[in-house]
Amino acid sequence: MARFYTFTLFITIFIYRTEAGWEPIDDLCIRRLNLDRKVMEPIVNKALHTFEDKDYLAYTECYWKEYKLINENDEIDWEQIENIVPKKLKRIKNISTVIQTCKATNIQGKSNGEIAVKIQNCIFLTPLLQVLRAIEVQKRNSSGNTT
Repeated sequence: MARFYTFTLFITIFIYRTEAGWEPIDDLCIRRLNLDRKVMEPIVNKALHTFEDKDYLAYTECYWKEYKLINENDEIDWEQIENIVPKKLKRIKNISTVIQTCKATNIQGKSNGEIAVKIQNCIFLTPLLQVLRAIEVQKRNSSGNTT
């Protein structure tokens, strides 16, 4: 059963990255911020991100603003996230529940770029945490049945 969950996690990671792809908005933000696509593309294509790369934070803020995920008042627009993200990550089951879970954590950051990266990481990690919790429950149930 653990192999099934590992395989599911691998597939989720693969789908997450291949669904996103490089878009015209990526190029727009790269040009607007005067960044090097050859440097940024491998960073953008990672599944999880840290908060140390200031260029990536600026790029992410630009990207989110272009998609109106950060509104004109410089606030995260959760309604827009709920409209856009499921369309981009169609194959992740229960994506709306994942988004609501992340929203409920009241993610904070030093900048909109950092907040956006934390939300992205949350959306990506929440299904993984659900799988890990399911494995733990299964282990507890299995160990309870053998005594």
